[in-house]
Amino acid sequence: MKTAVAILSLALPACLCSAQASAACYCPTGNCHCSGSDALKPPPTLDELLAQAEDGDANIQFEIGRRYEKGEYRIDRFVRKPDYAEAAKWYRKAAEQGVAGAQIALGKMYKYGYGVEQDDAQAVAWFRKAAGQARERGDYSGQRIADWMADMVAIWRTLHDRAEKGEAQAQYGLGMVYLDEDQSMYLNESVSAQIDSAVQAVAWLRKAAEQGNVAAQLKLASIFERGGYRNVEKNDAEAVMWYRKAAEQGNSIAQSRLGLLYELGSLGIGKDLNQAVEWYRKAAEQGEPIAIDRLRKMDDKSRSPAPEKGIEDSGFSY
Repeated sequence: MKTAVAILSLALPACLCSAQASAACYCPTGNCHCSGSDALKPPPTLDELLAQAEDGDANIQFEIGRRYEKGEYRIDRFVRKPDYAEAAKWYRKAAEQGVAGAQIALGKMYKYGYGVEQDDAQAVAWFRKAAGQARERGDYSGQRIADWMADMVAIWRTLHDRAEKGEAQAQYGLGMVYLDEDQSMYLNESVSAQIDSAVQAVAWLRKAAEQGNVAAQLKLASIFERGGYRNVEKNDAEAVMWYRKAAEQGNSIAQSRLGLLYELGSLGIGKDLNQAVEWYRKAAEQGEPIAIDRLRKMDDKSRSPAPEKGIEDSGFSY
């Protein structure tokens, strides 16, 4: 939450309503909600903002960039689709005048190649400028976040380069970076981009898993078993396959999970108590507490268990 607040403090546009000089006002997403005589006045349209931009007001330039990036939506349709090239142009105008939020926004455009040629060096440069702006006004939390965003670009690039060369551990690491909600939300907050991040995460985790990376196999199994993560569909067969591959490599969590699936007859696996015991024992020999507990309960019930409600999620962590 602190991360979100810090990003918002850097990225939100200044209030543009006419009430700002005489009434309390805030603009959580560029749409003003004010107290005073102009409280019910709607925010200016993009065309109105463009007409006001001639005097070089940096806050208006920033807001124009934001409108172009997001597009304008009315009820059930776009009245103006996103235009990333125009967004980048207006963000640059505001960024060059020292608006930290515009510097963050322009850095994102360079990071993802939206409206500009993808350029990590430019992304880092603009994030650092935003950090400097935050530092100058004493916003040390904002400074840390902007510096973190710059650092993340370098980490992301290093991981990506190593992953592209086929290094399984880097592929796993890159997949986990794409899965991280803080990084996907605050480096790129659009819904479509976050869904794409999930697709990228699964793709890189799969590359690592196919090379035998156990951590990637276990993570994929968990994602496919539960489904619903940013539009990644549940897939029982994939989940079982990756649990089995990880279990066969000796991962005690996967062995214990596979034992539970056999005990319950879950995810398309037929109920088989002998298989359940076999996998539980492999996990228990490594000290896996859930496997040890399940073996004890099966023994107490003469291998005729009636698993308690909710056992499917009984303490497993991936």
